[in-house]
Amino acid sequence: MTSPRILVVGGAGYIGSHMVKMLAAQSYRVTTLDNLSTGYRNAVSAGEFIQVDLADREVLATLFARQPFDAVMHFASYIQVGESVKEPSKYYAYNLGNGSGFSVAEVIAAAERVTGRNIPVTDQPRRAGDPPRLVADARRARDELGWRPQYDSLDTIIAHAWAWEQKLAQP
Repeated sequence: MTSPRILVVGGAGYIGSHMVKMLAAQSYRVTTLDNLSTGYRNAVSAGEFIQVDLADREVLATLFARQPFDAVMHFASYIQVGESVKEPSKYYAYNLGNGSGFSVAEVIAAAERVTGRNIPVTDQPRRAGDPPRLVADARRARDELGWRPQYDSLDTIIAHAWAWEQKLAQP
């Protein structure tokens, strides 16, 4: 019996690329679809890669006619806070987070601890559209999808993101 074929939409982003890696390690046949607007081609470590915009219905119809998939996993999303205020209809992609908010100063201090690097800081007024406080409410993802955050420590979260960025920087 052949292993299941999985389509990972948004598989060149942070979460999607980890899913591609995990699926490939478990011998799934993986196809990644991503437009690379916020993802990175070199983050996709296995399987077939198709660069296309998810809104391109013709390409999607051709793809699904060419090969059946046993499952589709959707990780494509927009992630810019300022843009989300200006264009909220683009941002209706479940909130994922651990329910804890961190200040910019806390994030910078944790990033300096994790990376061992000094991060130059310039104090500026908040950008237009940036809320004074932002905490993801993952209740819907938890209730409907059974999703739970794996990490709650800011240092651990940054360490995982830093390791991913370091991997991208390698040729």
